[in-house]
Amino acid sequence: MESVNGLVNQLLGHVPNLCIGISSLNFYVQAFVLPNPPFHLLLSCPFHVLASCMTQDYMDRKQKVQITCPNPHQTINLWTQLHHMGRKHAIQDF
Repeated sequence: MESVNGLVNQLLGHVPNLCIGISSLNFYVQAFVLPNPPFHLLLSCPFHVLASCMTQDYMDRKQKVQITCPNPHQTINLWTQLHHMGRKHAIQDF
């Protein structure tokens, strides 16, 4: 699989029709498994199109995500929260 930065990573596998439940909505996606990715789950453009994702950003760094499930045509709004994944932040002097 080719990354955005041009590097090519070996896939560990493919999970067809993986059911992802978000609140009361279920989406079936094609999942690709990578060794040691820097994320838990990455939802890209195909998911955003399927779920008709719309985001709204706020000055306090919060973000509201609106998703719509195409089957029952149900829409929900979710608020994101800041998450650091246990990384230490380095102070850089420019």
